[in-house]
Amino acid sequence: MQKFRQFRRYILVLVGVALAIGIEGLLRRGIAVMLSGLMLGTPSIGGELLAQAQIPSGLDVEQIFEASPTETTDTDTVTPTTRPSDPVVKPPTSCQLTASGDLVQGRSYGDPHFKTLDGKRYSFQAVGEFGLIDSQNNSFKVQARHAAVRESLSLNSAVAMQICGDRVGLYAQDFPDGDRNHVVWVNGKPLEVGSTPVKLPTGGAIALKGNVYVINSPTGEKVTAAKSTVSQQSFFNIAVFVPSSQRNQVQGLLGNFNGDPKDDLQIRGKGVLPERSSYGDVRKALSFAGLNSGPVSLSGAERLYFKQMYKEFGNSWRVSAAESLFDYPAGRTTASFVNMAFPKDYLTLNMLGRQRINAARKTCQQARVPADTLEGCIFDVGFSGMSGFARTTAQVNSYLRTAQELFPGLGIPTVDQAVDRVIDQVRPKVCLPFIGCR
Repeated sequence: MQKFRQFRRYILVLVGVALAIGIEGLLRRGIAVMLSGLMLGTPSIGGELLAQAQIPSGLDVEQIFEASPTETTDTDTVTPTTRPSDPVVKPPTSCQLTASGDLVQGRSYGDPHFKTLDGKRYSFQAVGEFGLIDSQNNSFKVQARHAAVRESLSLNSAVAMQICGDRVGLYAQDFPDGDRNHVVWVNGKPLEVGSTPVKLPTGGAIALKGNVYVINSPTGEKVTAAKSTVSQQSFFNIAVFVPSSQRNQVQGLLGNFNGDPKDDLQIRGKGVLPERSSYGDVRKALSFAGLNSGPVSLSGAERLYFKQMYKEFGNSWRVSAAESLFDYPAGRTTASFVNMAFPKDYLTLNMLGRQRINAARKTCQQARVPADTLEGCIFDVGFSGMSGFARTTAQVNSYLRTAQELFPGLGIPTVDQAVDRVIDQVRPKVCLPFIGCR
């Protein structure tokens, strides 16, 4: 311990001298080498002593380690590449962690059903590529690709995102190179991901736990994509977690995050779709079905609402070729995945009838589906006839726990950010004779 204290004092003096005489760049490189050695477990100079040290507040060594590649990770795998067909990632204004507060969840799961960041629930079975989240500073974007199932249902077959300066895509169908083992793509190249987090070039990280992929952004957001297969249909249940300090700074199918669920169905660049449920309340459906146990057709008002929802609201959030963050198989583009005539029919719980609602509800309850996702589960099981949706829906509320287990806290600092924090911590504490405090 005495040896460590002497070493620490020696380092502080060196820091002070370096800052005082203007060789901070050299100091920065030295600390970076030491921190990198610590992260990778290599015997860098001072690594053993630093491993025992109490790092200044705000710098969690375990978090840095978890976000860093292991010794066997080929960091070239995530080096950005440029191809003529690659989308251009718009540079973010900042990739620094400035967010704070609790993480708030928005999600797209099942057929798919949405819960916005403000808590608005709705169902949207269109086919194509759509923007879920688009941040004002361009540091964080999430897009989903909906693929058709039968004539009126769809699933999240892929999800793509911008994590600061990196483009990340996950594919359950339509794999860019035709290889179904290449689920994860980063900056146009396939990447093998396991339980050890792999660091992305501009500070993010990605890892896999069970069937759940977790992507961590250095600006504080997290994305989970749970890959599931039901009746040979592979898809993702997607959850997006945004710090509460970022209210009023996002837009998309997951809402504007302003605290008011009534204005979440906002047409891009225009007004707000009137408040109304798009898949119905199961209690109301059962009550209405009590008068007639058979399916109930849509009313004229309901048809008008769905037409507005799909044609005005939904279409406004379709991704253009210039906006797309997805990777594509040879000869295919954004347009290849669009079907403007889908769905054939607009669906609500009222259309199931009492018997099918009760049967689907029993299946969902046996799978222990939480109350806040029960209606979506009944919808999926009832219309598809696939009980597997109950199993996958039951997992939805566990995604935040999985994300926090892999990436604790709001964000994980890069090596450069860690160096900045070390220098910032010691800068005001070092005072030298004839030089003063710097």
